[in-house]
Amino acid sequence: MDSSLLSVTVTHPQFPDFNPTEVSKAVTPLAATSTVVNASTPLQVSPNRTSAIVKHSGLTFMIVDDTATSRKITRRLLCSLGHAVQEAVDGLDFLHKMGISYCDNSSKLSNRSSDWVVRLEDFKMEKEAFTAVDIILMDDNMPNLSGPEATAVLRHCGYTGIVFGVTGNAFHSQIENFLSKGANKVFSKPLNLRLLEEEIRASSPDLLDVAD
Repeated sequence: MDSSLLSVTVTHPQFPDFNPTEVSKAVTPLAATSTVVNASTPLQVSPNRTSAIVKHSGLTFMIVDDTATSRKITRRLLCSLGHAVQEAVDGLDFLHKMGISYCDNSSKLSNRSSDWVVRLEDFKMEKEAFTAVDIILMDDNMPNLSGPEATAVLRHCGYTGIVFGVTGNAFHSQIENFLSKGANKVFSKPLNLRLLEEEIRASSPDLLDVAD
């Protein structure tokens, strides 16, 4: 397994590491155990021509990233392989597009203080079913609502699909925080298609129907 992928098994729907009462910002990174990658690094993708995800088409991806360049690079690659792509510019935009609304009109997320903590009860489903996507690629650090925060809200509202965190930071504490909020796996940038395929196969093998 590529060292760029730090994996912790999360078995859905139980999510043993998911603690909805502790939806807060990641703790201070432990530099001694991690390799630092610039958080502004675009979500570049390393294709592998022999991978199943290249051969298989028809998946629907949701790319959640506040950097337009990151979304563009990933969208172009996935679309060139025959997949459908939806996009969101931050965690709050993502939740809205998935059918979840923020109910606390007295507090704007854009004006929140540094010690503000997400209250899961402030979010609710605004339609009968989630927007249909197969795989969510969720950036970590974003304005309005971070990737881990948005993932925690999504799980709290009952979403059971695949959520892969994608981060420019390889700090162990931040990766653990992402996983504890409900991400199936966390990848480091640049995203590697071979590793992505392996995790899709492990999480939901029926999504990859490869013709031998």
